[in-house]
Amino acid sequence: MTAILLSLLIVAAEAPAAPSLAPADVPAQIDFARDIRPIFESRCFDCHGPDTQEAGLRLDLRIAALEGSDNGPVVLPKDAGKSELIHRVTAKDQAERMPPDDDPLEPRQIALLEAWIERGAEWPDDGVQVVRQQSDHWAFRKPVRPVPPAVKNAAWVRTPIDRFILAKLDAEGIEPSSEADRRTLLRRLHLDLTGLPPTLAETEAFLADEKPGAYERLVDRLLASEHFGERWGRHWLDLARYADSNGYELDKPRPNAWRYRDWVIAAFNSDMPYDRFVVEQVAGDLLPDATLAQRTATGFHRMAITNTESGINQEDYRNREVVDRVNTIGAAFLGLSVGCAQCHSHKYDPIPQREYYRLYAFFNNMDEVDLDLPGAEAEREAYDRELAAHEARAQRVKRRETVFAEMRKQGIDEWRSGELARIETARRAVARPAGGPPAEGGSVSATASSKTSSPPDAAPVPQSLAEALAPLDLPEETRDALLLSPDERDGRQRALISELAESLPLRVDRAAAERRMLSLEKDFIVPPQAMVTVPRAKDPRATHVLLRGDFKARGPEVRPGTLSVLNELDPRGETPDRLDLARWLVHDDNPLAARVAVNHVWKHLFGRALVATMDDFGTQGEEPSHPELLDWLAVEFRENGWGRKRLIRTIVTSAAYRQSSKTRLELERIDPLNALVARQDRLRVEAEIVRDSFLTAGGLLHRAIGGKPIQPIVPDSIRDIAYKYQLVWETSARPERYRRGVYVRFKRSNPYPSLIAFDCPESNQTAAQRDRSNTPLQALTTLNDPVFLECAQNLGRKLAVEGPSDPRERIALAGRICLSRPLAEGETKALLDFYRAELAAYDAAPAEAERFVGEYRVEGVPAAEQAACTALARTLMNLDEFLTRE
Repeated sequence: MTAILLSLLIVAAEAPAAPSLAPADVPAQIDFARDIRPIFESRCFDCHGPDTQEAGLRLDLRIAALEGSDNGPVVLPKDAGKSELIHRVTAKDQAERMPPDDDPLEPRQIALLEAWIERGAEWPDDGVQVVRQQSDHWAFRKPVRPVPPAVKNAAWVRTPIDRFILAKLDAEGIEPSSEADRRTLLRRLHLDLTGLPPTLAETEAFLADEKPGAYERLVDRLLASEHFGERWGRHWLDLARYADSNGYELDKPRPNAWRYRDWVIAAFNSDMPYDRFVVEQVAGDLLPDATLAQRTATGFHRMAITNTESGINQEDYRNREVVDRVNTIGAAFLGLSVGCAQCHSHKYDPIPQREYYRLYAFFNNMDEVDLDLPGAEAEREAYDRELAAHEARAQRVKRRETVFAEMRKQGIDEWRSGELARIETARRAVARPAGGPPAEGGSVSATASSKTSSPPDAAPVPQSLAEALAPLDLPEETRDALLLSPDERDGRQRALISELAESLPLRVDRAAAERRMLSLEKDFIVPPQAMVTVPRAKDPRATHVLLRGDFKARGPEVRPGTLSVLNELDPRGETPDRLDLARWLVHDDNPLAARVAVNHVWKHLFGRALVATMDDFGTQGEEPSHPELLDWLAVEFRENGWGRKRLIRTIVTSAAYRQSSKTRLELERIDPLNALVARQDRLRVEAEIVRDSFLTAGGLLHRAIGGKPIQPIVPDSIRDIAYKYQLVWETSARPERYRRGVYVRFKRSNPYPSLIAFDCPESNQTAAQRDRSNTPLQALTTLNDPVFLECAQNLGRKLAVEGPSDPRERIALAGRICLSRPLAEGETKALLDFYRAELAAYDAAPAEAERFVGEYRVEGVPAAEQAACTALARTLMNLDEFLTRE
């Protein structure tokens, strides 16, 4: 009884409060303007008015108030008892009662609200058809081209950019840094625009060009290089969360993801206008007469992590992918943390939860397909050959596992006797004429023997014992012993059979492991297809606000729509689609798209963005260091056709970009982060560029553009124990394995080791900027990683075989190759002492010298000399300067 009473009390406490009795002075006719709006203004607008909308509720506009909060309607006309508004103003629990931290509403005010709702909640139309969020934050105002300011030292100015930079420095009483020397500028431009250090020939050609405009000609040549797309495409792939696997625990491969990666690289190389670049990725499949390339661009959406494990809730993980797409659109194109509105209205920015799910609705009726590529006959033929070879290998491995298991279970000789009997039975069955006895001399053919196999998936009956043993890969000597009966074997043959018997458990395990490996390997054998998206063809899904972000808790239904604090959406039809969204993103009236894009470009060229919080231009992000410059760049970018190469050229030809990166003591105190751009920034290059630089200096770089991912050498420990499921990581053949880092297969659960060591993002979500750490592991990686060591070995071989014989000249050449500059006398002396010490050490240890140069050993050159050259190359490649963009 006590429990029942307690339950009733709890239910009663949780039930909505019943409407209170209206005092006698409640008028017979409720006038909204006279009786209700004053209550909202005095007691509600602080949290639910035009400036702030806690829980997404806005009570100053009719359409917004009747739409309700993130959790649904708060006013149910003619039902005050079930209206959340009445429940909240009458709640006994202070944590639930509104207004919070204030006196409760007066009884007459509550009575007026109750009577107003019970009588139909009449609210005169205020003429608002769409509720627009309001904000005076700088990022939500459309940029207007400012006039470049006047400056004291106009002679320093090369482009309008410099006026904005210099005006800020003038105001702080700071002089800009002097221009960097030509070698530094050469190396800086090469690393920034192509991601590759200059070769010795490129360095000498630039230094020899003393005509006016040499710098600008270098810029134009690098912008026209096909390696430009690799460098700048990799920047975009961070935002697109590109990877070659699905993620989560199984992390199965995505063998065709690279086609989207190649589309990105080609888009940068062709200087595709940024607005088109955005539209094709968001909605290329919806463009009129969409081309294969435009449909391939929608692979942008397919880069979300995907869970393919059995037993998961499919709708849960589908919802997570849609959420990821919304958040990626917000961060990559708008520079907003829209993901904060997934569970509730944004706490700081004017992004109601309802509007988050209006964005969600654009992707809720989008399906994923793998599109067969027309005109890829050669690729399809290669796929058919590869698949057939894989199936044949899989059958051999399966047969091997079965035979070894049977040998282990029955005993080797018992298995041999049984196999002979099976062969003989099959021979007799095939040789027997219809209705008669077996014919003399009948034999078993491969086709006939297969017909005698009882289960359809059983292995065909072999014609002989030798054929039965063929799939086992045993040594020939052991196979010969198995062909003999036990009494025909000599002592050596009996010993081989005993060794085989002892090793059977291991052989069974190995065969089973190989079979599992082949099962994984099959995931990499796929037909030529592109990962694309298409509109959902049938059974359209309704989109609801998901209360607290829970896919099972559906709130009010919403239609596709955009963020009302930004520009208005202009749909082509009654229901907006992704193409409308894409065009809204890059509309001239959108205040964010161009700003965000130029901010990314600035960051890649200066090391620090104008808005340091690159994925948060909202009220909690940092203010721009140069707001007028940001707007000038944004308008310039948009009004000149959204061309990224033109934008980059404008920036890198500025005096600001060409400054020296040398630290100045006075700046360390005034501007330690170099936000004022009084100098250039000195930065370690990114993970892929570390590897690319080694390959370039080592003379191993294979410069082929595009194509399937590569798998460079990895340490055995990584391949064997770093994965719960064996990773199929067969090292690519030469020269493919020496292609650029952008092409290295990226497995989310365990990426290529050197990429992670140097802070490559894990690609589970969009990454607006990379971390930049400095750890001992990085030094150990560049010293010992097989690829980096191999680069040093090849450069050491070239120095020993093709370089000058004089040690000083050899060291000078190595310096120019690795650092693009002549070495100072002190550096030369230190390296000469090192070289002589290494030469003496390897002279005393010839076996160690041979081991160190490895497969790059050249006959006719003393091993110690080649090893000392390799050590010299390794040392120069491990200098901080080699890994740094000045």
